[in-house]
Amino acid sequence: MNTQKKIVKIIVTGGPCGGKSTIIKQITPKIQDKGWKVFIAQEMATRLFESGIEISEKGISLYQFQEQLLLRQIDEEDFMQNLAEQHNYNNVVILCDRGIIDGQAYISETDFDKILQDNGYTRQQVRDERYDLVIHLSTAAYGAEEFYTLENNHTRTESIAEARIVDDKTKAVWSEHPHLRTIDNSTCFEGKISRTLQEIFSFLEISWIK
Repeated sequence: MNTQKKIVKIIVTGGPCGGKSTIIKQITPKIQDKGWKVFIAQEMATRLFESGIEISEKGISLYQFQEQLLLRQIDEEDFMQNLAEQHNYNNVVILCDRGIIDGQAYISETDFDKILQDNGYTRQQVRDERYDLVIHLSTAAYGAEEFYTLENNHTRTESIAEARIVDDKTKAVWSEHPHLRTIDNSTCFEGKISRTLQEIFSFLEISWIK
C-alpha cells in the first residue's frame, strides 16, 4: 500500500435547488486536472425515492426512512473509501452529494439522536470525523428565486418558503463542523461554481488560476 496516499472527503450540501449535483459534475474534471483523482458518493435520498420507496401510510414512516437513509449513506461512503484506498493514486478526493447528518434537517433532533444511538454512532462521528471539508451551497430560494425550480428533480416538492427552512436547518446541523464553508447566491451560477472550486483548492493547498 502507498503510505503517501492522501484521501480527502468533501461533502457538498445545502437546501433544495442549490446546485449540488450540477456543481459536483462541473468541478470534478477541474480537480482532476490538478492531479487529484475524484470519486463521487451519490445522493442517497433521491436514489431511494426513485427506487420506489415512499413515506406514507402504506409505505414507511419518516423515522424509518431516515434510519435506512443513514445506513445506506454510510455504506455508500465506506464503499467509496475502500475503492479509493485500493486505487494507486496518491491524491484522492471523495465528493459526497449530501452527508449523513443532513437527515436531521428533516426529523427532530431527538429522533435523529435515537437513530444514531441505536446504530452505534455519535453525532461527532457522523459530522466531524467522517468529512474533512463541508461546502454548503445556499438554495436558490435565497437570493436567486427566479432560478428556483422543481423540474430538475421530480422527488423535490418544497416551495420557496419551505426550501429556505430546509436550507437553514441543513446549515445549522453542520454549524459546528470545523471546516464549514458557505457559498451563497451573491454572484451568478458560474461565480458560485468558481467560489466552490476556490474553497476546495484552498483546502487542498492547490494553486488557483482562473
